[in-house]
Amino acid sequence: MRNIKVILRQFVLLLTVFLCYSELFAQTVPMGLNYQAVARDQKGDELVNRTIDVRMSVISGNPTGLVEWEEIHSGIATNPFGLFTLVIGDGIRTGGTVSNFDEIPWSGDIHFLKVEIKFDQEFLDMGTSRFLSVPYALFSRKSLTPGPAGPLGPKGDKGDSGDPASDDQVLSLEGNILSISNGNSVTLYFDDADADPENEIQYLTLLGDSLLITKGNGVKLSDFVDDADADPSNELQNLSLDEYTLSISKGNMVTLRDSVRDDDADPGNEIQTLLKNGNTITLSKGGGTVIDEVNDADPDPTNEIQDLQLNGNILTITINDTPTEIDLSDYLDNTDDQQISYDPGTNILSLENGGTSDLSDLR
Repeated sequence: MRNIKVILRQFVLLLTVFLCYSELFAQTVPMGLNYQAVARDQKGDELVNRTIDVRMSVISGNPTGLVEWEEIHSGIATNPFGLFTLVIGDGIRTGGTVSNFDEIPWSGDIHFLKVEIKFDQEFLDMGTSRFLSVPYALFSRKSLTPGPAGPLGPKGDKGDSGDPASDDQVLSLEGNILSISNGNSVTLYFDDADADPENEIQYLTLLGDSLLITKGNGVKLSDFVDDADADPSNELQNLSLDEYTLSISKGNMVTLRDSVRDDDADPGNEIQTLLKNGNTITLSKGGGTVIDEVNDADPDPTNEIQDLQLNGNILTITINDTPTEIDLSDYLDNTDDQQISYDPGTNILSLENGGTSDLSDLR
């Protein structure tokens, strides 16, 4: 096998290419190039009666340029003279920038043909040669396709006025005969098989999972549902929560606390309690302590509430063993009729048509 590969890498392929001309009849242009080659080894002996695979590549620009078309011909046999024949364009496409052989842009650039032959396990490069003018006859096929419309020519002279009455024609339908006046008639064929224009009207009805058409058959829609069973409700499932476990019927379960970053398994150890001892407020579980800044001097929130009392002409406040007395006799000269009033909310003692006194300091 190694000797065969060495010989194949050294052999010289003598190509005799016959590009067959075909006379162009009507719109027929052959899409392919006849290709013949005789394979000889380095001694000049033909490689006869062999089966080979041939890969053809059409390359644009230069021998190592862009591959526009690549195809493989498999199982090509050489004859007793080492000759093999194929048609470039009839092989199996294996690559290239165009999808079909007839799409090769022959007019865009120069083109080259690369030939590779496989005798054993790999393709061997047999050389690349430039196409001459003959293959470009394929480009003549484009002459069969109309080109773009040319520029609009100059407007011609206005013709003579016609007879408007000569175009006055009437269509008439009699039975299935359609006629035009001053012209011909045609027979209209209605393949209706009856004279009723409405008996083809039908209605669709859905009954359960069956779709029915009047005057016809029905189909069972459930046959087209890939449910793998005949039970339409067995896919229904329920969610349930048992402490930390979330379960789905006919399925699996998950533990929710596994998804909670709690750093422990005790859900209640974050619960804390506020405690008050005197003027000290404490949060349980090491939550800290604050001091109540209210300076009440005692724990009784109501002992500051007092009342005014009048004994004779002496005004005092309650809840005081030695209250300050206010003698009101100086105001009882009866020179005018006034009323005295006290506002416990503001501790203001007011005299009608007179002044006021703030009793806050007496509390």
